[in-house]
Amino acid sequence: MTPQAGGRPDLKGMLLAAYGLNRRGGLDTATAAKDLGVTQRTVQRWVASAGHQRIAAPKRDTLSALMKKARQAATTQRGRKAALAAVRASKQGKALANHGGHIRIRGHQGPSAAGKTYKRDREIRLELSPSEVEAMWSAYEQGGDKAFSSWITDHADIQYVAGWEFERIDEMHLGR
Repeated sequence: MTPQAGGRPDLKGMLLAAYGLNRRGGLDTATAAKDLGVTQRTVQRWVASAGHQRIAAPKRDTLSALMKKARQAATTQRGRKAALAAVRASKQGKALANHGGHIRIRGHQGPSAAGKTYKRDREIRLELSPSEVEAMWSAYEQGGDKAFSSWITDHADIQYVAGWEFERIDEMHLGR
């Protein structure tokens, strides 16, 4: 998994990938704790901000198990389906499914036409209807990053600018 600044693993990212969100929209620390064989409070201390009884990192075997779970969640259809089930069941997921939303994408991107490319580092915002939110989730669930990338490129080409391409995506945010 991608390390944070300072070379530390991104524990929040791994927990989110492996266990998703709880009903209130926060990390599902209860399920993570049960699965990893630690207390919920221990998981909460892993992700606490500095100065809040923080535990720097899990023990080596626990970290290995968490990394494996996060990798499986992102690279297997079963894992992606489970992660998206948690997203769909969350308050934000239900709002997106019922009302649509938007996705902001920051990275190296832009249109290409007539043999010229106009790609640069930028951020765009694409509006999503409820059916487009579901189509985006389904693309990721069925085919992972590659299918999502294809779907979002097609969506941007139709809804934003013809010929739009993503060379690199650095950050995404899905919101209402």
